[in-house]
Amino acid sequence: MEHTLTWALTFAVSAGIGLLVGIERERKPTAKAGLRTFTLIALLAAALTTVVFQACKGYFNFEFGLHARGLLVAFFTEALGAP
Repeated sequence: MEHTLTWALTFAVSAGIGLLVGIERERKPTAKAGLRTFTLIALLAAALTTVVFQACKGYFNFEFGLHARGLLVAFFTEALGAP
């Protein structure tokens, strides 16, 4: 139960951050990505981090998860052409 709550909180925080960034991007008329795109990318980053942590328990520390999320967000931001 505790792990489920942790995962739910992780996904909720990730979705919230993606929503906030997406709302801010929607306000710019030249933006190619908006609310749905940034929310989806944030949730994919959370899923990737969760899978990596579960697959590699004890091998990587917390910083690895932060780097994995940052790399995923940077990749999709560059792919979408967002500044």
